[in-house]
Amino acid sequence: MSIDDLIQEGIFEERRIGFLEEDPNIISPADMKLFFSCPYAYHLKKNLGMSKIPRTAFSAMAMFFANARRMLFRIRDQNLGIIFPYQTRAGPDLKLAEEMTQDELREYLGARQETFGKIVSGRWLFSTKAGIYAGSPLVWSFKSQSFKCSQDLKKASDNYYKFVLENGAPILGYIDKEIVFDFEGHKIKIKLPELRPGIIDDPTLWNFNADCPDEETNLAKSILVTMRLLGYTTSIANHNFYRMKWKVPGEVLDKVEINPIDLLPKIRYRHINALTGVISETRREERDLELLRTGLNRFLNGVAKEDFQPNHKSCGICQYNCVDLNGDVVCQRRKAGSKPQVPGYYFKKKSIEIEEVTEDKKITLRGRIKKDEEIKKPLANLVLLLDDSSGELQIDTHYYSQVRGIGIEESFIKYIDKRLKQLRKERKIPVNAVVHFERDFKFAGQRKIETTLGKLKYTTVDGRDYAKRY
Repeated sequence: MSIDDLIQEGIFEERRIGFLEEDPNIISPADMKLFFSCPYAYHLKKNLGMSKIPRTAFSAMAMFFANARRMLFRIRDQNLGIIFPYQTRAGPDLKLAEEMTQDELREYLGARQETFGKIVSGRWLFSTKAGIYAGSPLVWSFKSQSFKCSQDLKKASDNYYKFVLENGAPILGYIDKEIVFDFEGHKIKIKLPELRPGIIDDPTLWNFNADCPDEETNLAKSILVTMRLLGYTTSIANHNFYRMKWKVPGEVLDKVEINPIDLLPKIRYRHINALTGVISETRREERDLELLRTGLNRFLNGVAKEDFQPNHKSCGICQYNCVDLNGDVVCQRRKAGSKPQVPGYYFKKKSIEIEEVTEDKKITLRGRIKKDEEIKKPLANLVLLLDDSSGELQIDTHYYSQVRGIGIEESFIKYIDKRLKQLRKERKIPVNAVVHFERDFKFAGQRKIETTLGKLKYTTVDGRDYAKRY
C-alpha cells in the first residue's frame, strides 16, 4: 500500500496535517475566533508575525490545564511497574484507560482523586515562580494573579477528575487531535479536545466562549462547534480507520452510504466548565451550516479586503494588550486607558525609580521600572511646566505612561508634592499646581490616585482637575 493510500485511509493523518499546516488556504477556527474578536489582533499575528510575545496568565493557565488533563492518563500500575515512560495500559487484562471501569480508573489513573487538584495547583506555583512558562515570559493582570490561578486550577482539576470517573476516560491518542477536512471547497483545520464514543467533549477552564459573527458566542450557535462536529462526521464518513479508533457507536453508522451532514444530529458535543463543573450539550443539523457559511464568507472577505480595524471591546482580554520584552506595549491601538498585562516585577513598589531632569522652565520626571540593577525600562514621564510671569509660580503638569494602574502614578504625585514644597522655599513665592486628572490619570488606577491627591490636600477645580496652593 502506498503512502497516498495510507493517507486516504487516515492512518497517516498526522503526516497529512504536517503537509497542510503551512498551506495559506487552510482555515483555522482559532484564526477566525481571533479575527471576530479583533481584526487588528489577527493582523498582528498573521501579517506582522507578532506571535512570539510574552504569554498572558490566562493563556498559560489554559495550556497548563491541557497538560494536566494529559498527565492524568499517564497510567500507573504497581504490579506491572513502568514499562514505558507514557504507559497506556494497566491491570491484569492490560486495559486502556478508555476501557476501564470507575473503580479501575480510581486505581490506575496517574494521580489519586483526593490529591490531583493539589498536585496541579502546586505545580503551577512552582512552574510560574520564575515568571516564565513554556519558554515564554509571563505577564499578569494583577499582583496576586498567580495564586488566584492556582486556586482556580485546583477547582478545575478536581471537577475534571470527577467528570472522568462519571463518564470514562477519553480515547487516548486523540486528546487535542488536529484534523483537516474539506467543506464546500474550503480546507478547514480543527482540534478535537477529547473523544468518547459518539461524543466530542470540550473541557475548558471557563464558560464557553467562541467568538462568532454577530456576537454569537453561545454553545448552541457557535461556528467553532459546528466546524468540529462537521470535521468529526466527515472523518468517520470518509475513513473506516477513524470509525474504529474513535469507537463510533453502531447506531450512528446505520447507513451503508454515510453522508457527513446526515450524521451531524447524531453526534453530541459537550462543553465542561471545569471551574464550576457545569456541563452543557448541543448538536448540529444541516440548517446550522448556514451560519458557518456566513462566518466563513465574512472572515475570508475581511482578510481579502485587509479590513483590520481594532475592536476595542476586546482590549481587556487581548493577548496583544501586554508589555513586550523591551517594556513597550505591544498593541499601540488599544482602547485608551485599558490596562495592559505586565511582568510580575512591575507590581513591586521598590522597582519604581524616578529620575529628575531640570531645565529653566521645565522639570521632567522620568519613571522607570527596575527589574534588577542592570535592567531598567522606561515607563512614564511627568512634565512640570513652570511660569513665574504673574509673580507666583504656576505649575502645569503633563503625564504620559505606557502602563497604567500599577502604582507609578501615586509615586509621581508624592514626588512632585515634595518637589513643589522645595520650590516654594527656594523661590520664596507662592506655588500653584494643577494636576489634569481627567486628561492624564483617568483609568490609571484612578481611585488610588484620587485618594493620594486628597491626602496631599489637593482640591477639585473645573470638573475633574485638581489644584493645590503651596
